[in-house]
Amino acid sequence: MPATTSPRRTESRPGGRSARVRAAVHQAVKDLLTHEASELTIPVVASRAGVHATTVYRRWGSIGELLADVATSRFSGDIVVPDTGTLRGDLERYASDLAKDLCDPDTLALVRATIGTGGEQGAAACRGERQQQLEAILEREQARGHE
Repeated sequence: MPATTSPRRTESRPGGRSARVRAAVHQAVKDLLTHEASELTIPVVASRAGVHATTVYRRWGSIGELLADVATSRFSGDIVVPDTGTLRGDLERYASDLAKDLCDPDTLALVRATIGTGGEQGAAACRGERQQQLEAILEREQARGHE
């Protein structure tokens, strides 16, 4: 009877060690971007996070992929889609909230590093949630009967 191998598990568990490693690595990236952006390499991130570099390579593969994951995590759900009753009001509030977020030096450092290192993948990670929020504003305006 031929030996079968189980498929490689690619999803991570939501809690436990996997979540602790992810949190530690994300925090290490944020700390390094704030203080030592020139030292942003997987071995340095791993050391700062208290994990082995192979753990980081296995999970993220490259610094670009790691930065994209940190950015995606950072930008998910932090700006609430405004509902002022008008498209103009919604867009003004959205733009104001976004500007405040991007004025934060830590956020700006993450965006710059993610786009600079990750190219299009990094840019997509930085704009993905924002794009969905804008689409929600426009869809709501269409539902109000305005086009």
